[in-house]
Amino acid sequence: MEWARRAEEAGFSTLGTIGRLVYPGYEELVALSAAAAVTSRIRLTTGVLLGPLYTNSALLAKQAASIDRLSGGRSCSVWAWADVTTTSPRAV
Repeated sequence: MEWARRAEEAGFSTLGTIGRLVYPGYEELVALSAAAAVTSRIRLTTGVLLGPLYTNSALLAKQAASIDRLSGGRSCSVWAWADVTTTSPRAV
């Protein structure tokens, strides 16, 4: 989680994650949770969250709310594509 520490030390106001399947990396919500654990000021958000992969929207909402509580309210928002046939994201 050195990347999260470096972003905060550099003075960035927000740290975001992007959901990807074909590139190596961490799952978005797991990465935000880990970033919350090693930072104290920077706000946390997702740039892209692949909503259709989360089949239980109630669980997704609980996970997003948990990150917000664990980070002391530093979660800006979690944007999820609820329906792949639309181009309108929804904030969770």
